Amino acid sequence: MFFFKGRYKELFNYCKSSFWKLDWRDGKHPVECEIKKVLLTDVEFEFVEGSIAHPKLIKKIEEWGKEDNIMTLAICTNDSPKNMATALYLPRVLLDGDNAIAVWVYQQGDDSLKEFCSHNFYKSIHTFSPVEHGCIEMKGSLGITWSEEVAKAYKKASMNKDAAIEWDKMKQYERWSSLYNVRSMYIKLRRLGYALKRENGKVVLIPLAENGNTQLKHLVLSKEELEMLAATEHVRWIADTLTKGFRPPTPYELAEYKSGKINKKDLREKRFVHVDLRHFSELDNVTRQYDIDMTDTLIAVINKHLRNNY
Repeated sequence: MFFFKGRYKELFNYCKSSFWKLDWRDGKHPVECEIKKVLLTDVEFEFVEGSIAHPKLIKKIEEWGKEDNIMTLAICTNDSPKNMATALYLPRVLLDGDNAIAVWVYQQGDDSLKEFCSHNFYKSIHTFSPVEHGCIEMKGSLGITWSEEVAKAYKKASMNKDAAIEWDKMKQYERWSSLYNVRSMYIKLRRLGYALKRENGKVVLIPLAENGNTQLKHLVLSKEELEMLAATEHVRWIADTLTKGFRPPTPYELAEYKSGKINKKDLREKRFVHVDLRHFSELDNVTRQYDIDMTDTLIAVINKHLRNNY
């Protein structure tokens, strides 16, 4: 825990975290870590020290599975067989039903778990390794294809040509952020009542309220829904940017920026400060509209692929 929090200290300066220590005699209540005066992200961390076989830990994981949160479990030790055994030991409540929690299991050079994942019950368990997900240059994946299309379409349509960067000219961390934006759209759309899926090599969109009986040919969002998606993406971007070591500006630095004494680029490159590490409602109008336009462009790319089905 201490190494992880030290590695991503800027993120933990602006999010909640707590720590559980379990042994066979007692399952103590979580110890709340330092209370943060300013929270920039809705991500919460619960660190647990204890065996996966501990009944109190099993009960805690079951409680997580029943909470109304967007949750992902990652099993990431360097021991691939141990990771596989841990994934298969998880409570059934995490894997049951249409809203099963995604479980990502680190497997280095071992594909034994893929046989289990082929069974319908384990459909929410996914394996990953550096070979599969460690290279942003890997062409052909849907996420990268969509990211490239979004960058190209926005560059063509945007009135702000300086802000619109083509995929090939992005810095490495900007490409990863763009890719995560695309990949997280599946989760964001569920908040609006839509399930975006891949079936038989095609992208399909299904209204959750209709139990999967209808496939939509086009996604139409209101102005309020589009702004909500942009605000949600901004929260994801904040967490992503903090993990890269950027920090928010101090009041003095923000005043310097607003007065024109220093620009965004110099703050980023000379001080590792990003002025957009603020709540969505606090962004200036230009930046806020940029986020909305980028989200609108991604929706247009999704609609393009939906039309290709017919």
